[in-house]
Amino acid sequence: MRRSRRLRWRVGKLRLNFTLRVLACSLAALCACSGAEAPQSATNSTFQTQYAEFQDALKQCTDLTGYDPGAQSSLGPYELGQGELRWRECAYSALLMLIVPNTQFPDLYTDLIERDKEMTRWIEEKQFTRSQREMQISALRQQIITREQSAAQSDSDRLAAQERMRVDMISNSTQTLTRNVQRMAR
Repeated sequence: MRRSRRLRWRVGKLRLNFTLRVLACSLAALCACSGAEAPQSATNSTFQTQYAEFQDALKQCTDLTGYDPGAQSSLGPYELGQGELRWRECAYSALLMLIVPNTQFPDLYTDLIERDKEMTRWIEEKQFTRSQREMQISALRQQIITREQSAAQSDSDRLAAQERMRVDMISNSTQTLTRNVQRMAR
């Protein structure tokens, strides 16, 4: 009888060890599949794709209008380049189609467009210089960059918190399951 108890105890212990190992392997596989970096990578990838598409659209605007904003250093302070208005309209359209629908801050971009249109009109009326417009637009762009980066960081923090909660839930479930298996083995 004593031998029978020992044998049952050993079998129970082996069964428990086996169950715990299977549980540990399952948990490891689940954690490996979770990919905590995936959301952040997807966000970065989406941003990079949108940015690349926007840059391509700006190149197409240059090809379409013949105006290249980077090659206009010879213009006077109150002068618009040949094709500049058409280029700017093309750039506004690209911004509205590619960036505005995919941002948390569409108003910032539409405000940027409206301010640029207004300042360009002032340049035509000789009330504003190209360099003043560039300084104003640069400041607006910096505000947008700051807001977008802040939102991206908040999203990243939120995703990290969700991942921690998910891992905690898995850990708690695993602990509960382990306790139940240990009770059954007794």
